[in-house]
Amino acid sequence: MFGFKKFKSRRQPELRKHTVGGVEILLTPDHQLPRYQSKHALYDRFLPILAGVLPDDGSWIVDVGANVGDTAVALAQNCRNPILSVEGDPEFYSLLQQNIQPLKGQVTPVQALVGTGSIGGNLIQDGTTARRNESGNSSTITLDEVLKTHSPGAVSLLKTDTDGYDADILKSAPEMLKASRPLVFWENEFQSKDQLDELESGYSFLASLGYEKIWIFDNFGFPILTGVGFDTLKQINSYVYAMMVMKAPQTIFYTDILAATPENEHLTVRAIAEYRSLLGNTYNREG
Repeated sequence: MFGFKKFKSRRQPELRKHTVGGVEILLTPDHQLPRYQSKHALYDRFLPILAGVLPDDGSWIVDVGANVGDTAVALAQNCRNPILSVEGDPEFYSLLQQNIQPLKGQVTPVQALVGTGSIGGNLIQDGTTARRNESGNSSTITLDEVLKTHSPGAVSLLKTDTDGYDADILKSAPEMLKASRPLVFWENEFQSKDQLDELESGYSFLASLGYEKIWIFDNFGFPILTGVGFDTLKQINSYVYAMMVMKAPQTIFYTDILAATPENEHLTVRAIAEYRSLLGNTYNREG
């Protein structure tokens, strides 16, 4: 008579719960958002303030690299604008769909890998983010095509966070950027000289569309410079790149950038003023 060895089934790690504003969301087990926000008081705090100064006119917020929907959840609690959240990773997208349920239809989720098509690759998830592996062959769709398919109207804010591929996202939406001229907020991260060069080519693209001034934040959420030009950002890029190449202790790992055209610069000025008030409150609390 043969005996059979019993195997214990492996339990899937449980999802984590985290509160964004007044909404509880689900995260992957090793997602680092709670640690980042606990350690850095200003992490992800500016965008909700920016959303709060947008005109309440039905214009859209477009969130590319939406992850599990944490940004959309934060934004939706500070404005009534409809939000289009675009995420390419299947697991993150599934959580995004669940996490936006309490928002009563304000957020429209889209699963897509966005880009011009000039850069290929599959998404590889590490629990907190999904990075593109350029050796893969997943197809991309331009952001202009995504917007046409889902029929949003005018866009007042475009946010991208795609770990070094943000310039490719921006370049895939020339029609929308020319028509709506929204505020543009992106994670200015690069892991190689090629990514740095691609980012800086994106600056020229934005400048050609009338984006004259930018506001620069460090990766912890602190504002560095306000109302400067892209040449200043290139100097900061050189500083960050030198630290990376020399393997020196990094004081800044990347920057976050907000770009505005002259007609919507006043919204940025207002949001920055409100954010500086938050900074004062933070210092007072910590002191």
